[in-house]
Amino acid sequence: MPVFINEVIAEVNEPDSSELANHSVFAASNEQEEQLLRQLQILQERQARLLVD
Repeated sequence: MPVFINEVIAEVNEPDSSELANHSVFAASNEQEEQLLRQLQILQERQARLLVD
């Protein structure tokens, strides 16, 4: 049975000023998400050490 793959072509637009403002919000949320993920990783490592003891 043949398999057909549909191609998706994304159109790239230059961001306007409102999109640039949103971009800074996304950058801030990404930074916060990275901090939270790092904190979670630290907590998991501590928990693993406690379970070993």
